[in-house]
Amino acid sequence: MFSLFKELNNNYLDRTQNLNLQKKAWVSLAREYPPNLANYNNQIDFFKHPSLSLASEIGDLGLALLWIVQTVLVRSFLKEISPEFIAQNKLEENLIGSLAHSESKNKPFTVFKNKNNLVLSGQKKYITGGLTSDFILLTARSSQESKVNSIILLLTSDLPKEALEEISLKGFKTTSHARLFLKSFTLSTNQLIVIDPRLLRKSLKKWGIIEKSMILEAYLGLFLYLAERIDYKGKNLKAIKDILEIETKILQEQLEIEKEGGMIPVQFIQFDKILPQILSLVETIGKDYSSYLEKQQLQADDFIFMTNIFKSKLVGQN
Repeated sequence: MFSLFKELNNNYLDRTQNLNLQKKAWVSLAREYPPNLANYNNQIDFFKHPSLSLASEIGDLGLALLWIVQTVLVRSFLKEISPEFIAQNKLEENLIGSLAHSESKNKPFTVFKNKNNLVLSGQKKYITGGLTSDFILLTARSSQESKVNSIILLLTSDLPKEALEEISLKGFKTTSHARLFLKSFTLSTNQLIVIDPRLLRKSLKKWGIIEKSMILEAYLGLFLYLAERIDYKGKNLKAIKDILEIETKILQEQLEIEKEGGMIPVQFIQFDKILPQILSLVETIGKDYSSYLEKQQLQADDFIFMTNIFKSKLVGQN
């Protein structure tokens, strides 16, 4: 782990500008830490867990997010709904897969099925892995359906040249993010993963809960990484470490319930309790930002960007 993380730490800035380096980073990470949750379910010290380690040890939340998406939203999800599909299509672990699920409520992504083909039209708004993706799991619905009822495998090599467009986010620069546009795009019905729509929606929801828990855990790891490296006045790091330990236990419980086939509870840490410490760190970053080196500015950007996301979703829910 040490040599890999040292390499990732050293080429952090280069990866923010180079998609080939981002792909190479994933190949190296997947070789040492395969995106297979079964390898980590019984792990007690989650500071050795890849997504948390990437954030807490080298401050790379972007690559941590990619590992989470690969492990949870792509591999675990696909193994559950159609394990044979992975082998049939040779979706090896060193390939980058993405889940294209986020879309406008008023303009859903649609699929029309005829005897031999699928016809796809619509836009997906936010795809982690973006332009580095080798394949995409695309959710869609028939035009007469109000809910997602299909999932389709897209090989990015088969897509039109302009179908994927890079998104410039305010954070996570070590991982590509993109939106997808397709209009009357035709492909074989062999790319459709056959599954009961109710089971598909249930699986998407379950793995989405686990994904959010893992992201929150990595985010807290980034908090500790930054707080220990800048002139942070709110030095009550014990509160953050305690909350991180609680979130890790929640995640572990969710993984155990999933393994036993139970219903995953929508449970997260009490974000309100650590909001003062979080806002204090944000304030410190704001005052001293111009004095930071470029790498530290990007890491601070990640923290502030994710803080705003979690504030909008978790504050006041507990």
